[in-house]
Amino acid sequence: MSIIFKKLIFIILLLALSIDNFGQCTVNTNITNDVMLSSSSGGTDNRSALAYNPVDDLYYSVNAGSGSYPLDVYDGTGLLISSNASNDDWRGLFWDNNTVMAFGNEIGGGQVTKIDIDANGLPIGSSSMFNLNPVPANSQACASFDSDLNEIIIWNGSNPVVFYDGSTGMQTRTLTLSIPVTTPISNINSTSIVYGECIGAELGLYDYVSGEVLWFDKNSGDFDVSTSLGAVYPGTDRFNFAYSNNLVWIYDRNANQWISHNVFENMPAAVPTLGQWGMIILSLLLLIFAVNYLREGASSKIKLA
Repeated sequence: MSIIFKKLIFIILLLALSIDNFGQCTVNTNITNDVMLSSSSGGTDNRSALAYNPVDDLYYSVNAGSGSYPLDVYDGTGLLISSNASNDDWRGLFWDNNTVMAFGNEIGGGQVTKIDIDANGLPIGSSSMFNLNPVPANSQACASFDSDLNEIIIWNGSNPVVFYDGSTGMQTRTLTLSIPVTTPISNINSTSIVYGECIGAELGLYDYVSGEVLWFDKNSGDFDVSTSLGAVYPGTDRFNFAYSNNLVWIYDRNANQWISHNVFENMPAAVPTLGQWGMIILSLLLLIFAVNYLREGASSKIKLA
């Protein structure tokens, strides 16, 4: 292998690492609860999902049990700005950056519905999209979503996790999570799984007994790390667990509010920072230079021949 070729490989690895760093993060040992979302009156404490709209800086909270229960909307500071009957019996809810909309699944697990919003991001209705096929085994399952792979994610209360195409609803794959033997399956929230942004620790299950979130690799299912929430919230064996805006959320049934937990540090920015852009541009320039250098070398050999 030539020296130039070795350098080319090194440059490509440098480029890959600079991009990969967007998803690298570390466990926060000093958990804070910076944002709290107090529920509107009405409904129950079965608040099942929370989605964040980064375009309008809004949170949407849904309440499992009835279409008459509220769909609460909060601004980025946690102020309740709108609350109306949801008209859908929601379970899961999430935001898709690719289609710029909030959608999720309803009771029975299979019906996928989107929230219709106005120019300010406020709900004005809903529209059915498609059904998950096959229908999830757990009728109470609260779906999560991977925007990168366009996959809807279902936890039926036990292995395996089931993935569906985010455009058609057809099942694409299953994945068995390597849950630590020290964590009984009965300790795990039976309806909810979350999707985060840390590479190798994207899928999260909530151990409501210990107050920890267990994180797994979305490709292999390997256990990566657990993050303590610093508190135990009674009654959260189902629903009440979400991930949005780079925060873990637990619905505190006693306080009637969603409480945020910044369990990770160095979270990826929505767009690359100036330093990250600098690394990418430098790596690209070096890569272009190396490719041109190799081409010129090959041309010289051809001429000499």
